[in-house]
Amino acid sequence: MKNNVLFKGSKEVNVSELLFFTSYSIYLIFALLELTEINPSRTLFGIIRIITFLIILFKVFLYDSKSLKFIFSFFVLLFISYLTARNSGNFALVDAVILIYGAKGISFKKIVDVYVVIATILVVIITLLSIIGFIQNNITVRNNVYRSSFGFMYPTVYIACITYIIIADLYNAVSKHKNLIIRYFIYLLVSLYSYVFCNARLGTITILLTIVFGMYAQHYLKVKRMNKIIEFFIHYSFTIFALISVLLVYMYIQSPYNSFLSNLDSLLTGRLYFSKMGVINYGYSLFGQKIPMVVNGSGVGSLAAGNTQAYFFIDSSYMNIALCYGIISLIIICLAFNFLNGRLLKRTYSILPIFLFLVALNSAIGEQMSQVCVNVFLLAFFSLHNNIGFKNESNS
Repeated sequence: MKNNVLFKGSKEVNVSELLFFTSYSIYLIFALLELTEINPSRTLFGIIRIITFLIILFKVFLYDSKSLKFIFSFFVLLFISYLTARNSGNFALVDAVILIYGAKGISFKKIVDVYVVIATILVVIITLLSIIGFIQNNITVRNNVYRSSFGFMYPTVYIACITYIIIADLYNAVSKHKNLIIRYFIYLLVSLYSYVFCNARLGTITILLTIVFGMYAQHYLKVKRMNKIIEFFIHYSFTIFALISVLLVYMYIQSPYNSFLSNLDSLLTGRLYFSKMGVINYGYSLFGQKIPMVVNGSGVGSLAAGNTQAYFFIDSSYMNIALCYGIISLIIICLAFNFLNGRLLKRTYSILPIFLFLVALNSAIGEQMSQVCVNVFLLAFFSLHNNIGFKNESNS
């Protein structure tokens, strides 16, 4: 079917892009709202999800590649993600698979631009509505420190959204060779805000690291060379951090009183312990399982809810995926990122793998890697696929 359509008295419109960005924008708005106190009803979001995904499927089968390999891989991954959704009760991977394939042939930089604009506007609006008291501001306490969520369900989710916006924004800014001084200053202020008002150490550190990685990406675009050791760790970053996460939990189960692991767990505010308890109580599965979570904002430490349930949540993306979505899902995700990084590092001067390393590192502690409404970098696989052969990413 013809992709570009010329309307009378207007410029040519790319129908494939129009279909994708319309559906993606609608999905993104409702998916992000689901992370806030506004939290639209499951029925409404379910209807929106079906409509947007039907639009994307229409785009995939009418305008994208008709190769059997592409179609076969789509249905295989869709089936696997459906199994994880049925077993875990969470449709995060189904959402991700459909949007990943729907992004085929779409400029990743355009996707990032749309994501940054919509997500930033929503975060600012929710924050302001919370400050003026229009929506609830959940306040939790950790080590006698008050943590505000500013209209989102939890402080960690609020800062995670901001963190991914900053990573995505800086990726595009560096790619377009923009002056970054003002951006770096704003990021520093946001990191301070994150620590003072939300006591979000992971978000604060990741935002500061984003500045460092941005400087390295700028340097890489100038010299067009990368140290082989650095290249290896960037190439296999997701697999490396996944193995480290699983191995640390295994060691903690075998040696629960090990001083190094105990201190590390304390530094990670119990994340290692809860991953350990997840493995002990539920074990690993191939295609996921239902694991009840009790989190701050609705558990211990919540001033808003006053609930006294015991806290239990698996924060590490790798452990969360392995336990909730299954070992098969974790392996597929790691191999997919290995493949993407390898192709980009070998054939282009792409800076994307540098920022993907930051996502991989953050995911060892944070749980947003599989959430396509937060982690826009999941949409890079097919949106960049046709551009991998270019020598400079700006050509894409």
